[in-house]
Amino acid sequence: MMDELDDIIDLSPEEIDDLYQRVFAISVKLMNNGEKPLNLAGVLLAQAMRLYRTCLSEEDFLLMVEAITDTAKDVPAYNLDDIAVDSTTVH
Repeated sequence: MMDELDDIIDLSPEEIDDLYQRVFAISVKLMNNGEKPLNLAGVLLAQAMRLYRTCLSEEDFLLMVEAITDTAKDVPAYNLDDIAVDSTTVH
């Protein structure tokens, strides 16, 4: 499990942003192909929780869930009109 923690620690802010943008582009493509944003969000959240559960100790997993809950109010919403784009452009 520590190998995975070391991997994320080794990522630069630019690498984290690149990964975020690649996953975001896939999400936009899925929504453009008719997937509903709430369905997509549910699947992404479920996958994230399973990955955290797999890679973290029980204590760290619960701390992560607590951190997510504590910062939920700070998460900005997307403007869905801005992300309903063609397959070559991601805002």
